[in-house]
Amino acid sequence: MVTRLRLLTSVVAVYQFLLVCSSGAAAILHVGAGQPHTTITGAMAAASNGDTLRIHDGLYSGGLFVNKQLTFEAVNVGGVIIDGGGFGPDDAVIRVAADSTYIGLQLQNSRNGLYQRDSGANVIAQRLIITDVTTGLGINNSASTSGSVDATHLTIDNVSDAVNINDGGTINLTNSIISNVSAAYTATNNIALNPSHNLLFNFVSLTAGPGTIGVDPSQLVGDPLYLSPGVNYRLGSGSPAIDSGIDVGLGFFGAAPDRGAFEFTAVPEPSSLLLLALGSLGCVVPRKSKLA
Repeated sequence: MVTRLRLLTSVVAVYQFLLVCSSGAAAILHVGAGQPHTTITGAMAAASNGDTLRIHDGLYSGGLFVNKQLTFEAVNVGGVIIDGGGFGPDDAVIRVAADSTYIGLQLQNSRNGLYQRDSGANVIAQRLIITDVTTGLGINNSASTSGSVDATHLTIDNVSDAVNINDGGTINLTNSIISNVSAAYTATNNIALNPSHNLLFNFVSLTAGPGTIGVDPSQLVGDPLYLSPGVNYRLGSGSPAIDSGIDVGLGFFGAAPDRGAFEFTAVPEPSSLLLLALGSLGCVVPRKSKLA
């Protein structure tokens, strides 16, 4: 067991080294208490296109406007909570205006969670928790603007519209959990909304709007069995989300990836960095393995 733990630790170290070596001039900016940057906005101001903001556990202010090509990466899935951002029509916890990536964050308490409007930005979202907002994941474009969101392993809970796309663009949502919502998927014209391998629970309507919404042939409906609904979105034993996803290259534990932001383990949740490292190496770890 000690040997396995040391091996996994080495994998993370090698992965971090490869990230630095492959990124050229790109920098990693650490954010959090006791780090070089104590606020996300401060780190964003100091960052350049291609940089990564590695965010340590804590509560941070939302209302972020992202107009640089950056990666926002939580050290631990769900350990970074970004709160608020206003409740006006275009207010959001994070509003996106440039190609960017978001990994392991929890977004809460605003009109929109992760939101792109009229920017044509292409967004990658992985292992996010989005809760207590009106619209979880949204694109709101004029007819002449496109853009996309490629979202995998999201947990969206206690919102009105889980996914909403309007007038141009594409949203792909895979291996995710949508719970306690009015509408799971909302789409209007000139769009494509493509769900795959998602778990739905306690929703009023599956789809809304006249837009094109793909059929999810692997959709499941059932209680995800959160450890503490509304508080802790890790999966409890017996959850239908466990081992029911599709491999998208992010790393997983057990027979197959789980749906939602968290991989079920009987021990503390692995860090975002470990899951990224395992995914990059094509690793699958037995469910019972101890990782911390």
